Amino acid sequence: MGQAVIDTVVGLGLYKIKLTYNLAPLEKELTELKKQADEFDALLETAQDTAATLLQGRDDARDGLDAVVEQWKQALEDAASELAPILPPPNSSPSVGDDAEAELATALFDAINEKRGTAPALNRESTLDSAIKTLLYTLAPSGRSSDTRLTAVDRVRQAGYDCDQGVGAQTVVTFGASSVEAAVATMLKNIRNKEAIENEDFTVGGAAYLYWQNNPYTYFWGVILTAPNPDPDPVPAPFDPSTKKDPADDAAKKSSDELEKIEVPKLDDFQPEQLGEASAAYGKAVAEYNAAQDAVDKLNVDKETRDTRIAVLEKIKTVVATPIHAWACQQLPEYAVGATVSTAEAPGWYDKLGRPTSVMMGDPPTAYDYSEYDVNVLPQANTTGQLRNAEIMSDALVFVNIALEPGHFKWKPLWRYGTLTAQTEATFTVELPLLNARTMLSFGADMKLDANHTLTSVPNLGCGPLSVGDDVLVQFTGHNRDTPTILGKRREPRACEEGRIGWQEIVNTG
Repeated sequence: MGQAVIDTVVGLGLYKIKLTYNLAPLEKELTELKKQADEFDALLETAQDTAATLLQGRDDARDGLDAVVEQWKQALEDAASELAPILPPPNSSPSVGDDAEAELATALFDAINEKRGTAPALNRESTLDSAIKTLLYTLAPSGRSSDTRLTAVDRVRQAGYDCDQGVGAQTVVTFGASSVEAAVATMLKNIRNKEAIENEDFTVGGAAYLYWQNNPYTYFWGVILTAPNPDPDPVPAPFDPSTKKDPADDAAKKSSDELEKIEVPKLDDFQPEQLGEASAAYGKAVAEYNAAQDAVDKLNVDKETRDTRIAVLEKIKTVVATPIHAWACQQLPEYAVGATVSTAEAPGWYDKLGRPTSVMMGDPPTAYDYSEYDVNVLPQANTTGQLRNAEIMSDALVFVNIALEPGHFKWKPLWRYGTLTAQTEATFTVELPLLNARTMLSFGADMKLDANHTLTSVPNLGCGPLSVGDDVLVQFTGHNRDTPTILGKRREPRACEEGRIGWQEIVNTG
């Protein structure tokens, strides 16, 4: 039994009502889901950027592994011919201003410009040199082939360069190549790198080279490409990457062991363990990318699940806000629009499917068509609670209610509809229709709710006259099958007889 708000007074005891549900849990869940939906686009973009970075890192690691193989082969050939391998100055931790590295970085930048095709030559910016150099210094000691903590735009901003965020930025790195020509050739093998290098929207860039002996790749090359902000901000917002939420990066980190500096034999030891280190780095890059992509896929699945759930909850709100027709079981003074009333849902649950029905109303009588539901408006002395939707209850609570319902309505009945078949002085015989429990669970199937379908000596607690053949609303006082009473008519209640009052009025007046 629940409550409702009067929406429309049709007349003669017929109303349009809006059933009142406890929607607080629904509104709370809907608010949280919509908040997640609002955050989704930014979260997905961040995760996709991370996955793309890790994909590039995976490909770079693959190219680096190939380059290490070539280094080892070349070293063996040089040793066989007693030629010293051609290496940059053997600094294990060179300074940013090292002349040899600066010359190779300049040669790399010039070589990239030559590969721009029809795109104009890039202008070189020292702040962008620092941005890409910082990335190489991050990767070399870590053994990683990518760093997902910052996007290319983040790196540009962190270096202090005001870039056009509509154009964006992109880093292009490669490992293991022992010459500028080999580095550029490796970069261009990757379609994403090639598209970035030939992108006409990129007009400025920076380049860097790093030699790191204690890394299986040894040689690190990189460029960063972007465009200046056409409408520079006089006071750029400070860059703070610490607040960025990134499920793809979290997943990638979980798939990788704690980062440690790689200790490998020197190249001139001619030991193949260096190949194992490069292979391990490639395997790590593959695992990190796969984990990040799984996180992106999960975000999309979560979005689909969330959108479906939001649609379900919104539909519930629409349905409960839709008025339905209901008869008062007694023709008492009319309730005003907006009044809260108690309702009976016979036999104890609310069936959302209405039945097309027609009643003659007015003077002269005319047909009034409406949908009839198994709901009646009760006299005010009846105190009831609020309905709840199963869709917003916990699975456990729904199961408990489903499991208890057949037995509850059989042994602890409250409402039934019945038909008057006989009358003695002040009581009636009521015939109950055959009614089975709802078949939501197999053990409730075909359970008859009423062992005895004939109720005798049933008193009428309403004030309106009743006749044999009337459909009535029966209430079992105290949920006791032995104490049935008639509250009033199922539909079209009659006015109280002159001089007679119902028990409800006695209760209300004390």
